[in-house]
Amino acid sequence: MEQNQDVLKRFLSQTATDSADTWLENFRVLEKVSVEHFNDYRSTPKDGSVRRGIILDVETTGRTSKDESVIQLALIEFFFHDDGIKSLGEFDSALHDPGVPIEPRATNVHGLNGGDIKGKSINPADIKDFIDRQKVDVVIAHNASFDRPLVEREFWGAGLNTLPWACSMRDVDWNARGKPEKLELLAHSMGYWYGAHDALDDVIATAYILTDKSADGRQAINELIRNSLKPKVIIRLDLQPVERLAIRTPLLG
Repeated sequence: MEQNQDVLKRFLSQTATDSADTWLENFRVLEKVSVEHFNDYRSTPKDGSVRRGIILDVETTGRTSKDESVIQLALIEFFFHDDGIKSLGEFDSALHDPGVPIEPRATNVHGLNGGDIKGKSINPADIKDFIDRQKVDVVIAHNASFDRPLVEREFWGAGLNTLPWACSMRDVDWNARGKPEKLELLAHSMGYWYGAHDALDDVIATAYILTDKSADGRQAINELIRNSLKPKVIIRLDLQPVERLAIRTPLLG
């Protein structure tokens, strides 16, 4: 996140002369997300009701999941309870060379190029080992309709296709909470910032936004779990061309 130097100078000048209440009217302070900070003020209950989830994110060779390939995968485990996320656990991030070029427009977003990933690979067995350390109750991605098809297709042996999934973008009604659904803007609205479009930073930021509390004090993770369990019906239409039919009219007379 590039800091505007003029704004920074005005901020430092005002904080030196005005009270905190005054300068907070003109500036917004954002704190960088981190696993250490997240866990500083949360603790995991010791009873057996704690559940484990995985947050996942990918960076790709392009901008659509249909024809693109994964070049970075990040995973982080989190532990949650009926009253919300309690702590973050182990995390991992790895680069992968799918053998196809990275589109320039994708590099402009995540900053990765062919040289960064050359010769590197992700073994589905390593993903499975990370996941299988303990029972997984849910796998979450921000815009899971993009990430899920990619990882299930490219890392089939990891077993991600056998786990329950949820989407932190679609399974939470952010509009009802008065917030945008884009991850970076969500983090900003809660007072945090991160190095956007790096898969590891994205999964940490996703954990933060899922701690957002609604008017009744419940975290977004609770709404996500509830909505992800609702039955969903997918209707697929197999459209076939309709041949023109010759209509015969009776002869008159």
